[in-house]
Amino acid sequence: MNLYISFRSKIDGVYGRVSMWGHRTDHWAKLLAFRVQTSDIAISPSTIQITKEVGSNSAELVRAYENADVFDEVVIEATGPSPWYPASGDVVVERITLTKAVINSVWRSASVLPTSTGKLVEDFGLIFQRYDREAVL
Repeated sequence: MNLYISFRSKIDGVYGRVSMWGHRTDHWAKLLAFRVQTSDIAISPSTIQITKEVGSNSAELVRAYENADVFDEVVIEATGPSPWYPASGDVVVERITLTKAVINSVWRSASVLPTSTGKLVEDFGLIFQRYDREAVL
């Protein structure tokens, strides 16, 4: 399964660079992982932590954190083989949409972690106003 993320803002447009991962030709960054966290009193998730390789959109995301920019929409998509047409390649199987999201923490590793390309890894924490999760297939 592959994970991708896209940050969108009505003021600044789409954060990130054009990606060719999978068959994506729009603004998406590849994620290594994400973790949903809930508080003891909340029924719905309260934060999401994403892990990605340091890349072309890293400086933009750190700047968004420093400026407390509000993203109108952050979309995380999981892709995998189609259960009906496995030879057709990867399709979106799950989508998480965060509305009015803000990056509330940034952490960058000091060493290279075992990733596919051997690049540095960074984590971003996101808080948000609304959380929607849907199974696409």
